[in-house]
Amino acid sequence: MRIAIVNTLDTGGGAAWFARRVGELLARRGHEVAMLVGRKHSDLPWVHEVPVPFEHTVVERAVRGLIRLAARSPAGESLVRQQTRRALHALEWRSFVRKWRGDEDFELGGTARMLERLPFHPDILNLHNLHTFLGGTHFDLRALPVLSRSARLVFTMQDPWLTSGHCAHSFECERWRTTCGSCPNLRSFPAIRRDRTAENLARKRAIYASMRYSVVGCCRWIVDRASASALAGGMERAEVIHNGIDLDFFSPAPDRALARKAAGLAVDERAVCFISDLGRASEFRDYGFVESLAHAYTAKPGSLPLVVFEVGGQPGERRSGRLRFVGTGSLPRERVRDLVRACDALVHPARADTYPTVVLEAMACGVPVLASAVGGIPEQIDDGRDGFLHARGDLDAAVGRLSLLLEDVALRERLGAAARARASATFGEDRMADAYEAMFTRLATAVPTISS
Repeated sequence: MRIAIVNTLDTGGGAAWFARRVGELLARRGHEVAMLVGRKHSDLPWVHEVPVPFEHTVVERAVRGLIRLAARSPAGESLVRQQTRRALHALEWRSFVRKWRGDEDFELGGTARMLERLPFHPDILNLHNLHTFLGGTHFDLRALPVLSRSARLVFTMQDPWLTSGHCAHSFECERWRTTCGSCPNLRSFPAIRRDRTAENLARKRAIYASMRYSVVGCCRWIVDRASASALAGGMERAEVIHNGIDLDFFSPAPDRALARKAAGLAVDERAVCFISDLGRASEFRDYGFVESLAHAYTAKPGSLPLVVFEVGGQPGERRSGRLRFVGTGSLPRERVRDLVRACDALVHPARADTYPTVVLEAMACGVPVLASAVGGIPEQIDDGRDGFLHARGDLDAAVGRLSLLLEDVALRERLGAAARARASATFGEDRMADAYEAMFTRLATAVPTISS
């Protein structure tokens, strides 16, 4: 098969990682694979950037010519070119007006011709994250009907943005089920200035109804949401394909005592880990709850000294009695894995989430997870068997479960072993690749191959 994968970025957070990893795994199996992204950060030759406005105009050709003269290296050229073209897009008056009104910005004229960037014409166009990033955009949803006539479209949903009038997560709001409008949280990512959510969702609904496509959800929760939303209009089929991880890389520590020593833990200290790319700034993960949880636990009589590692937050350390907070800053994957291995639990008090990668990785490392029961997280954790769940914001329940994890060694080891067993049976990346390959094969054989 010939497969093109579309995502915001080719490196970065979980969506970028899984989008690229699906491509890598399918390429290993002999399929032709290419990736189209809004912004390319890697040097992979099979990753290409989606065309942007002014791509073929005299203005941009002149600007790019000047950039080539001024740039000292290909990397410098790429960076300056990216900044220049996005500045041009930001200055376009129509884009400014749309953003001022509260419209979702789909004005990216190069999307319809993005397949020209590829060395082949794809049988499958696998669309991952399509919403805005860093104040910009990389995909025009209005081009989807045209693209659907060239290849079979498959949406892979890591968040519910396709089903809403602007937000990546709607929290308790259920207006996405009907028409949106009267949005309770315009500032939620991706933020808009004014409430045009009803108009935005109506525009999406009309686009979806004009074509046919399939949907992959990383969990049952998001597939059920897609099936109850505007996205159901042109949906031919929907499947759950759980995200997969490298079970050899994410595995229990060969020597946990050495792992704890490398993490700087004293013999009598217990440790938990909180992971977020945006640290405490994330609106979807509640670091304030982690702090309250830690303080409430150490305030209990007979509690043990506790270290809280904040991975992704600002570097630094502070103490409060027998409680230590350690901010690590951003870490490479290997360091994050080793730190998780050293901890007694991962705490994941999500306000909203789908099928978080950090939960998969901790469980694969044999570390039990204490998480809020939102989104697809209950599909990852069997409460009381391989980890613990609590209602979002329920501090008393979370303190009780954390106490069990930290103080009952036999229970913690039993939960950790069960977590690893569940990960081995469910979360492997080969299993994910098998499911994508099977689905894409069914779709590709149902439509004639279009030659390049």
